[in-house]
Amino acid sequence: MGYWTIPRGHRGFAIGSGRETTRLEGLQGRSVFLAEWHGSSLSSRSREEWISAMEHEKLRILLVEDDEDDYLLIKDMLSRIPGRRFALEWADNCESAIAALRKDCPDICLLDYRLSGDDGMYILKWARQHDCRVPFIVLTGWGDYTIDLRAMQEGAFDYIAKIEATPSLLERSIRYAIGRMKAEEALRESEERFRFMAENSGDVLYRLRYDSMRYDYLSPSIKILTGYSPEEIDSIGFSSLVLRIETVRKKIVPPALLKERRLAGIAGEHKADYLIRTRSGSFKWLSDHSVPWKDRAGSLVGSIGILADITERRSAEDAILESEKQLRLLSAKLLNVQEMERTRLARNLHDTIGQSLAAVKYGVENALEAKGKARAKDMALSLESVVPLLQDLIDSVRTIYMDLRPTILDDFGIVAALEWLCREFRASQSSPNLECRIRATEEMIPAALKSVIFRIAREALDNIAKHSNAWHAMLSLGTTNSGIELEVSDDGIGFEAEGAASGKIPDRDGLGISSMRERTRLSGGSFALRSQEGKGTLVRVCWSDGKQSSP
Repeated sequence: MGYWTIPRGHRGFAIGSGRETTRLEGLQGRSVFLAEWHGSSLSSRSREEWISAMEHEKLRILLVEDDEDDYLLIKDMLSRIPGRRFALEWADNCESAIAALRKDCPDICLLDYRLSGDDGMYILKWARQHDCRVPFIVLTGWGDYTIDLRAMQEGAFDYIAKIEATPSLLERSIRYAIGRMKAEEALRESEERFRFMAENSGDVLYRLRYDSMRYDYLSPSIKILTGYSPEEIDSIGFSSLVLRIETVRKKIVPPALLKERRLAGIAGEHKADYLIRTRSGSFKWLSDHSVPWKDRAGSLVGSIGILADITERRSAEDAILESEKQLRLLSAKLLNVQEMERTRLARNLHDTIGQSLAAVKYGVENALEAKGKARAKDMALSLESVVPLLQDLIDSVRTIYMDLRPTILDDFGIVAALEWLCREFRASQSSPNLECRIRATEEMIPAALKSVIFRIAREALDNIAKHSNAWHAMLSLGTTNSGIELEVSDDGIGFEAEGAASGKIPDRDGLGISSMRERTRLSGGSFALRSQEGKGTLVRVCWSDGKQSSP
């Protein structure tokens, strides 16, 4: 049995609602009623879960009520909620209530709508203005829709008419208010995290409405990518920046077709790359990945997506494609050069070694025939004629294997090999005049680089001989503070070097520049080509350390 003290004639609580029943008994000579409580069990699953989660923690409640009798009623009613402990603080006016809210933020506040000389709504306004995040439940002596609406508009979480209050109703209202507060706190934290990510991420989050084709949200990072603020993008239109649209498969899509597909709702998940011109005039690639945005009825409203800067990735992809193209071109050239070398070697073997061996054979046969006939003088003449043929044969074989790989490089090193290469160039060319400057010793050049240096030098000199029409040329090998440096230059007719240096135009003959550049790259060096029509050509190759490997 439970008892509540209710002042006679008070506007306050009627005990009983729904399944609960009460019995009121008048006591003579006293200005109170006694109420006997026969309440039903509050056994819903959500209530039990709430009680289980909160039974070990005392819930701090601030009651703002100017009537002490109502304070005692609320206190007793709270004590009738099973499995829960409450710490109730009472404030009987606005000033003390605000002081309590400032001092220690309670878990929940029960607020009387009418306070003596004050309006309880003032506390709600104060709490909202000062970001006091406490759930408020408004109590009033009258059940009135206008009061309920006003309380909700001012930020109250719930509204209870005192004439309808029961322990179960109060428990449910407190549980609901605390649950809603936790949900709002979680939502607020989620929004703050989203806002932090949106404002600090390098990517751009957006929401696009199809009815107006305008963004109703565009994160501030759009200014980092484009140079335009969200407001400026809204004014000029993002499409005005787009120069080209490509699908995932690198297929170019006209903007009008993409817009038509989106408006028709057939685009679904959208992925595309945009080439845009930024405010500074530079170009960037942006990746767009979006999903359809639909209302509750399932109708298409627009799309929600993210824009990411993929300029570096696209540059890397383009570099890979260009590298693959150059590799295919180089492979084709290698096959062609291989076939040309085989043809040249076969011609040399046929024209020189083959003919020389045939002449030697005839000379030996004549000598043997003269010997059989005892003509010693004729035999001597035949053998004497063979000696020059054998010397020519030796010279031809030497020329062939020196072209393939000069033995001087293995026997005496790169310095001697380059000096020999310069002598051979001068002997075979009437012009240009070649100057050879070797400022490095054999010990300074790593073994793995010697063959690379020799072949690049020979290729550069071959290009000078074939194309330069120069009067003067120079080959230089030395060391610098950064490593080893090889230079080959001439004062000839020159050519347009930009395309040749980047590999975007074919060499004028055979492998040429491509082979020098590729040998340099594979050996860990850097290749530079400088040339201008009428002003000669300079090839510079540098290796920063001695850890390079042979290609």
